Amino acid sequence: MPELKRINVVFLYAADMERMRTFYEETVGFGEPCRVTDDWVEYALGEGARFALHRAMPGFRSGSRGAVQFSIAVDDLDGACRELETAGVTILRPPEYGPGFRLAEFEDPEGNPIRLIEFEA
Repeated sequence: MPELKRINVVFLYAADMERMRTFYEETVGFGEPCRVTDDWVEYALGEGARFALHRAMPGFRSGSRGAVQFSIAVDDLDGACRELETAGVTILRPPEYGPGFRLAEFEDPEGNPIRLIEFEA
């Protein structure tokens, strides 16, 4: 197998594209997408990371807890949690310590779990 360089893109299927777009662009802070089609919205996030939403096919159930999980690195975990709460997001797992990091967890509008992680300096 050739050398693996990086993950190209992580994407979620979205039953309600507009609601999910608003959540990730405005509430989470991904900003303007770098690529948009009728069924695909993609964001360039820094250090080559990319995240996308893909319109789900009819009958698809998103938000199956544990099926998908990802984390977003932040510099100020407490501040990020406060901003999310101000925007109406419930922090399901308040900031807690792990070895060399702190993390918190919330869900997007379709029930996909998202972790925020702050690494120790």
